[in-house]
Amino acid sequence: MVSPELALDKSLSTQQCVRIIYTSHAVDGFSADELSALGRKCIQNNRRCGLNGVLLFSSGFFIQCIEGDKQTVATLYEKIKVDPRHTELSLVLEEPIQTRLFEQWSMGLLNLDMHVSNRNRKRLDKVIAYSNKHGRVMPDAVFVLSAFREYMPNDDMTLWSNS
Repeated sequence: MVSPELALDKSLSTQQCVRIIYTSHAVDGFSADELSALGRKCIQNNRRCGLNGVLLFSSGFFIQCIEGDKQTVATLYEKIKVDPRHTELSLVLEEPIQTRLFEQWSMGLLNLDMHVSNRNRKRLDKVIAYSNKHGRVMPDAVFVLSAFREYMPNDDMTLWSNS
């Protein structure tokens, strides 16, 4: 089980790229407008910092994948841990990477409550439920996230951005 604290060794080279995936629960009353504002802010910040990823929202739950320089990801995750817009943060995957899955997006944002078929939503809800129950990502979570990248038409994204 991966601890909620980011286990990245900050002493290693800052040129090493990593991918993290975390889940969390939105605070009560978190609105679609707040989600869109969050997405716009993520796009601006991630472009500036050279990060990529996707943030999916479903029934009050977040699952986010962030990719980039190890030190930059670690610094961002420290900020995410204290963000008052969510609770029950759980780091479910941390891995070094050679290539980024989401290099075309500084941050893709998808509100599954508004724009996704029931079949795809159930797939992601299964990933979130497994992660919350076991404190780690289910084996095909990265596949599921990358499937959204590959197969979601751009008009299904409530907000997305090319890097």
